[in-house]
Amino acid sequence: MSCTYIEEKGGNRMGDSNEAMFLEWVEKSKTKIDIVEVIEEYLMLKQNGSSFVGICPFHDMGHGNSTGPSFEVSQLKQSFRCGVCHVEGDYFEFLLRFNRRLSESFTHADCVKLIIKNYIGNDIGHLLDPKSERYSQLEKMYKAHELMSKIYHYILTKTDTGKDALLYLTNRGITLEAIDEFMIGFAPDSYSYTTQVLLKRDYDLKLMVEAGLLIQHQTNASKIYDRFRGRIMFPIHNIAGRVIGFGGRSMSQEIQPKYLNSPESPIFYKGSNLYNLNRAAGQIVDGQPLVFFEGYMDVIAAWQAGCNVGCATLGTTFTEAQTRLVRSITTRGIICYDGDKPGQDATTKALSVLEQFEVDVKVAPLPKDIDPDEYVKMWGADSFHKHVLGKAMPAIDFHFKFLKNKLVANDPTNYKNYLESILVLIKRLNDQEKERYMSLFEQRFHISRAEFSVICK
Repeated sequence: MSCTYIEEKGGNRMGDSNEAMFLEWVEKSKTKIDIVEVIEEYLMLKQNGSSFVGICPFHDMGHGNSTGPSFEVSQLKQSFRCGVCHVEGDYFEFLLRFNRRLSESFTHADCVKLIIKNYIGNDIGHLLDPKSERYSQLEKMYKAHELMSKIYHYILTKTDTGKDALLYLTNRGITLEAIDEFMIGFAPDSYSYTTQVLLKRDYDLKLMVEAGLLIQHQTNASKIYDRFRGRIMFPIHNIAGRVIGFGGRSMSQEIQPKYLNSPESPIFYKGSNLYNLNRAAGQIVDGQPLVFFEGYMDVIAAWQAGCNVGCATLGTTFTEAQTRLVRSITTRGIICYDGDKPGQDATTKALSVLEQFEVDVKVAPLPKDIDPDEYVKMWGADSFHKHVLGKAMPAIDFHFKFLKNKLVANDPTNYKNYLESILVLIKRLNDQEKERYMSLFEQRFHISRAEFSVICK
């Protein structure tokens, strides 16, 4: 949906600044903002299927003889529309219109300041002016990450300092081809190596602290040292292919945490990115699904097994921002999380978010307590494609199985809750699917629809 960013009485308000600049800023900001969360701060919204409805604030109650909830918000499309006065747009349009009802002098620049303050923080304000000092600072953050990615990779593959890490990776089954493809590297076990590399290239060290590559001592502000030390380094790219952070893996149980990720920074937001999505997006053809994993090693093992459309969350549960990113690439997905209880719990949470945005998602089965990396090593690539990805089940089948595993023997209340949960899932389906799953349900549990309804009353 295109947005006009309102021209009202008195002329074109876009004279506040360059139109293209605002449009670009708004589009980039959408990865950080959910329209429902924004509008709920101003209106009472009620969920109605996959949308939310409320009373339109932009026309009088008598307008069009409508007094009901004509205002609809689509979380999937990240847009709103009133069926009576026909006002429509995105989050920016809503904020601009709403605040201009309160003050006619409210400008586009005022709206941007409001968004920065209330929703996304000051670190994205540089998008307003590519010539600003802040824009230049963030470009230096990107370039520093790109530089260190290349240097870490060189250390791993070409120097004695990285030979133990290289041996560790090859013993884990990671090929040299994969190491080059994913630019895996090694950060020396030093408090000053990265610091000195950046200093010699005239990078501002305090800016590099803000970027997440370095750490400033808590009690001695003049002391700055390396964040990543003695770790195998996995560069994290944004969808545009720029390095925005790292995942550092220890090689010893004595060094914790096992994975140390870059902190959130002006260029890195964990909840808005997926590991390897930049590569996977370019491999999607004919509506092919993305495959979602939990970790870097799973993505790389799957790539070596011939699955080049894998990506992974970055130490977080699946977020709405990540889902909107996925939706911009494909409407299909397969979740391939670990077979242990935490993995299955994470699958359930991911399904709830992906289904909310109408992603057609399936779940790939893995043996209990086995992760994808281990599966490929134990049973090979062919088995992984045939018996894991090839056996991916519809989301509702996973829900049935997951809920059934939580049943408590000889507990009528628990059993009733189980049936009620299944009924909620079936109600979400279209009529044809409802009929199919109700029939399957009758066969599986030897219970008629009439009995099912009585138990759930």
